[in-house]
Amino acid sequence: MRKLALAYGDVGLYLTELLARERLSPSATLLGALVHGGGLTEEGTIGNIFIFALAGLETTGTLQYAVLLLAVHPEIQEWLYQDIKEVLDGESADPTEWDYNKVYPKLVYCLCVIVSSLLSM
Repeated sequence: MRKLALAYGDVGLYLTELLARERLSPSATLLGALVHGGGLTEEGTIGNIFIFALAGLETTGTLQYAVLLLAVHPEIQEWLYQDIKEVLDGESADPTEWDYNKVYPKLVYCLCVIVSSLLSM
């Protein structure tokens, strides 16, 4: 528990220092938007940064396992490719024109790969 308390304190100090650096030298980043966008207290800003960092770790881990799964199973790559090809048949070649609510629910095999990746973590 002592190590956990020390680590928690270190993260708080690091994030406080990060905010101070951002105030001195503004950037066009998510951190910059949180710091200079107004409306949040310092504690609120630190809390948001902490949440974004944790969310990024889970996403990165999931993507890592999905890529690994696809790399070692070419048959799953082909299965996924055929699913995407079938779902997108008749859709615009420009992904910015795709309707997320229409296309994503049909990508069942894609969801299977993501769920398998999550279970592998």
